[in-house]
Formats: sequence, structure tokens, C-alpha cells
Amino acid sequence: LACWIYVDIHSVFLHVSLDNPLINDWPVIGIEAERFQWHHDEPNKVVTDTWNTFLSPVFMILAPISLLWLAHPKSNALRLFLVQSVPCAFLMMCAHRWSHQVPHRIHPLVWGMQHIGLLVSGEEHCLHHATYDRNFAIFSGTTNPLFNVLTKWTGEKHPIWVAGWGVWLFVPPLSISVYNRYAAAY
Repeated sequence: LACWIYVDIHSVFLHVSLDNPLINDWPVIGIEAERFQWHHDEPNKVVTDTWNTFLSPVFMILAPISLLWLAHPKSNALRLFLVQSVPCAFLMMCAHRWSHQVPHRIHPLVWGMQHIGLLVSGEEHCLHHATYDRNFAIFSGTTNPLFNVLTKWTGEKHPIWVAGWGVWLFVPPLSISVYNRYAAAY
């Protein structure tokens, strides 16, 4: 459950950050933002690219974070979190792709997961594409109500979202580190 919520929140930071055309000129992240924004011009292209092409950006995020997390060899909790969050990160990308899929082409299992709220549905994600200022979660959409309020307050083009994304990447190792210190003391 913690991984599922973590990845849904991560998907918000990723999506709101990469949707921002104001960061297209930033080093490193700018080119990824431009690549991400193409799906606004052609939302159906998300389902026509090969799976390899579509999933490849996940490695850009997972590789450095995995190294950081694995650098804590004594933390079984952190490694367990990593082992669970990596498949969730890939599933996040798949959920985004499936939310763009024509309903009759969605596997019944995926359709069921969308309609009970485990994965973001096409209807929910379509609200994002109507205005580009809400419903940024591309995994389950569970966190959309909270983040819709926050994006309304800050604006979806504020650079604070990129900073929040950077901080969010370090929440698991820092949280588990604090927990391990607390547990060792008692």
C-alpha cells in the first residue's frame, strides 16, 4: 500500500513537472519535458509507440534512485520498498498508456483495475487532457483530489513542482533511515 501511494504521488510530481513548457530549456530535464509534452498534441500516440519506447523513460528515474537505495545495504526495509516500487513504476507508465487506450481494446483485468480505482481510468485522465491543470496522477489517480487543490493553489506551471519531485525521490530512504534510528534506540 505504501509503494502504491508513493508511486501515485510520484506520478503527480513527474507529470506536472514534465507537462510544464517553461522548463523545456532547463538542463537535463528540459529535453525529457519536451518529449513528454508531445502527447498533448497527439494523445493517441501514447498507444501507438512500442512498449520499449514508451517504458524507456522509467529507467532515467529508477537507475539513480536504485543506486542510492541499494547504498544502504543494512536496510532490509529500504530494499523491500525498492523491490516493490520498481514494478509499480513500470505499472504507472502502463496505467498512463492504458488510460489513453480505446475502451474495447483494454484487457478485462486492466478495465477492472481501472474501474475499482487501482489504476487511473481513461475517463479520469481525459479530464486532465481537457484543461491540463488537474488530474495529474497517472498511476491510480487516488491522490488527484489532494493534488488538484495544490495545483490550483500554486499553479501547475510553478517550478516548485520540480523541486517537490526531487525531494519526493529521497523520501523513502530518508524515512526508513529515521525509522531505523528510532527503532534501534528503543
